[in-house]
Amino acid sequence: MSELADIFRQHGPAYRQKFAKQLLPSQRQAMQAIEQCRTEALGGHVYHCDQCDQSLYSYHSCQNRHCPKCQNEAADRWLHRQQALLLPVPHFIRRTIFLWSPSPCPQRSEPWPAVIRS
Repeated sequence: MSELADIFRQHGPAYRQKFAKQLLPSQRQAMQAIEQCRTEALGGHVYHCDQCDQSLYSYHSCQNRHCPKCQNEAADRWLHRQQALLLPVPHFIRRTIFLWSPSPCPQRSEPWPAVIRS
């Protein structure tokens, strides 16, 4: 499955060139940060285990608030905090649409519904 960073790396330069006048500097910076996230462009750390003599290189993250890779853990923590606030009862989403007309409606054989629920 493609990640947003892969899509930005592949199509980002052409997109920024095509829409250069419409992109805000903050949008351009976010795209470039996401492209560079966890790559050698941002550097990293080497972790070495003396017992097994193995090394692991870990790239730095961009820490951009729009980066799905960097903010995934923060989003999960926020979601768990919000779920802890919910009461232990079933929840559902109810949408109500109210119809309103600025002028009188034409005569109908049956009355207009006041509320439509979905």
